Amino acid sequence: MYAEDQDEFVLRYDVEPGVRISTAVAEATAIASRSAVSDLPPLTEAVDPDALDALSEAVGFGSFSFSYNGYQVTIDGVDAVILTRGDADGGIPG
Repeated sequence: MYAEDQDEFVLRYDVEPGVRISTAVAEATAIASRSAVSDLPPLTEAVDPDALDALSEAVGFGSFSFSYNGYQVTIDGVDAVILTRGDADGGIPG
């Protein structure tokens, strides 16, 4: 799901089985920012990718949020990455 207007942006990226959450974050952010993954800042500037992957695989994992490349990133369980910006996330600047 992708929705964008002047004040708000929301993208829900469904994670395919076997894909690491950290990879899905990079792919979703590239889609949202209309750029290549290689053009994004290193994910390590926002979060430890190995720790993120381990956390998302933990029994009972619910959700986790952090800021990356101007977006509020929410890992929702093991199957979705949600990116928000603007009014959708309480005003994170884009």
